[in-house]
Amino acid sequence: MKKDIVDNIKIEETLNPGNAELEVLKRNINRWAKAIKFNPYQTLGDKIKIRRMKRYAMFCTSLYTQAESRLVSRKETSYAGEKLPPMTVKSINDVDPWKAVYPVPQSFVNMEKLYMVDGSECVIRCSRCGGNGKNTCPKCGGKGSFRCGGCGGSGKVPRYEKCWTCDGSGQVSKYVQERVAKRGVNGHYDRVDYTYETVMKHETCPHCGGTGKQRAGNQNCPKCGGSGYISCSTCGGSGNVTCSLCKGRGKTLSYIAVNRKLEKFYASRYDSAIEVQSHNEKIASLFRDSDYTTLENVRADNGKFKNTFSDIPLAGDAVGRLLSLNHGKSGNASVIFEQVVIKKTSFVQVEYEFEGEDYVLYVSPGGLIYAPYSPVDKYSEGILDKILKHAKFRSLYKALGQAKVFCGLKQYDDKNIEGRCMRNFMQSVSYKMQADVYYGAHFFMILIAVLSVPFSYWYYKNVSFVAPWIDLKGVDESWISYIYPLFYVALSAWCTFHICHYPKFENVGCKVRTMLLRFLVGGGMALASFATCMLVLAFAHFLLLPAFWELIGDIIDIPISIIVWIWEVLDSFL
Repeated sequence: MKKDIVDNIKIEETLNPGNAELEVLKRNINRWAKAIKFNPYQTLGDKIKIRRMKRYAMFCTSLYTQAESRLVSRKETSYAGEKLPPMTVKSINDVDPWKAVYPVPQSFVNMEKLYMVDGSECVIRCSRCGGNGKNTCPKCGGKGSFRCGGCGGSGKVPRYEKCWTCDGSGQVSKYVQERVAKRGVNGHYDRVDYTYETVMKHETCPHCGGTGKQRAGNQNCPKCGGSGYISCSTCGGSGNVTCSLCKGRGKTLSYIAVNRKLEKFYASRYDSAIEVQSHNEKIASLFRDSDYTTLENVRADNGKFKNTFSDIPLAGDAVGRLLSLNHGKSGNASVIFEQVVIKKTSFVQVEYEFEGEDYVLYVSPGGLIYAPYSPVDKYSEGILDKILKHAKFRSLYKALGQAKVFCGLKQYDDKNIEGRCMRNFMQSVSYKMQADVYYGAHFFMILIAVLSVPFSYWYYKNVSFVAPWIDLKGVDESWISYIYPLFYVALSAWCTFHICHYPKFENVGCKVRTMLLRFLVGGGMALASFATCMLVLAFAHFLLLPAFWELIGDIIDIPISIIVWIWEVLDSFL
């Protein structure tokens, strides 16, 4: 590296910004604060007192490594009878994979290729088929046929003929008498006469159901020809297929091959002069590629760098540490070439005071901010204490609400372990709140079921079924008298249980503040569901009674009687 470039590298620099620069900084802080959900300090930039600002250099040191590994093994391929050279290499141990010279890549690549060792070829019996040239068919398993899917292996399928009733049309015609109303004399509407006319109607054929066909016994399956089995198309019914390795010849060409594998490895490191080095990765995430300036881009063959980079502050040490890493290379791998890229950018460290406390944040050239610990974090710690307090005293509604605020302040998601833990906590609280609803529903369901037994007994004892053999009227007081009332009560309780556990009601408890109210909400759901089920069953039972249909007939007769009476009155006057 040129000495003037090294001399101009500034690791840190104290800043004395003007009023305009401070205003831009405060606007960036306000924008950052407003992006945090549930943050009470929306205008944090206007409320802080800046004590000191420093500019630090950030170095991104990257190491690219092109590694090569070679593995010797014996392979097989098809043999067509070609003439082979004399066999000079008989064992794998006789091959040194690193003596061979292969093309060297000019850029970083990931590639794998086999190279045959000359003089290692020989003809052997095929290891896959044992020299037979045939293998068991993988499709039929050597059976040569499959059971026919059209007839299920029976060899017979139904035979259909044209329906003799409808002649294949699917419809039949017949003449019927219809009542037709006709107007009176001279076209006046003072009188209506009814006559009957013969008309032709088309109906669905009762014999074929409208299909136009009727079954006429069985016939041989056209798919399998009546055998019940279909020949395998892969092996032609023989159960064997030609060996894919030797092509049916029974012999293969065995040779020693060198498996050459080219792999690209990458490692990087971020460094700056700040006290807490663990913040470097977070600060580096604020930068774009355009924010960096390339200081070095050097490539060295065989991994031997002439420049040790020791003259570059911070970045030189990073290069040394990266070069000492293995980078995932195995023991039989070697380095073809390596490339070191050193880039530089800068960020500003801002030390400020807020409400008597000192804080630090970092600003990128684009105005993005990273705050390891801010007033928002301090506020979130108070929220966390409230969550633990509410959970301890079983104020689950308040604990759940504060947990949502905490997740918004910390900007948690399911990608980090803290976010997953908080999500699991919120889910556990939701389950406990919903459990209160279920407890209330179960308690009231049992209570209502017990209290409804006498009413159900009275109703079903005094309202008779249609079937006389299950009539409870006049039956002696015995266990038979309680069979039907208990059955309907149990059926209503079963329906109530499933209604209260319907998926749409799973989050009802999360909307109710106290445990008592959640218990009562569950009781209300059970009461409404149980009463609805009992009423539905009672009405359904009432529909079976002749008295109901007599009532329906009386209701229908009322308007008919009125119409007939009006007609008779008008007819007497006319």
